[in-house]
Amino acid sequence: ASVRVLQYSLPVKLIALDEGGYLAVCESLQGCLAEGNTTSEAVSNIIDVAAKLIELRQEHNLPINLKSVKTAENAATLNFSLPLPFQLAA
Repeated sequence: ASVRVLQYSLPVKLIALDEGGYLAVCESLQGCLAEGNTTSEAVSNIIDVAAKLIELRQEHNLPINLKSVKTAENAATLNFSLPLPFQLAA
């Protein structure tokens, strides 16, 4: 069997929280959000969450359904690519 790496581009919106810290939200992947004390921590956490969500969907043969979402102008947005191993049938 061969292994192929799939790459996903996920738009992430960073929101400063009133109580301190940041919330990172990826609206194109259902349930994908994470908090952090700094923007770097929030982004690092959401990358972990996105990876787990995609891996779980792959394990259970569920569609990933990534869709493009128009982001709010008042929030900082970044895009990152998430490489994940994907096992191909032999």
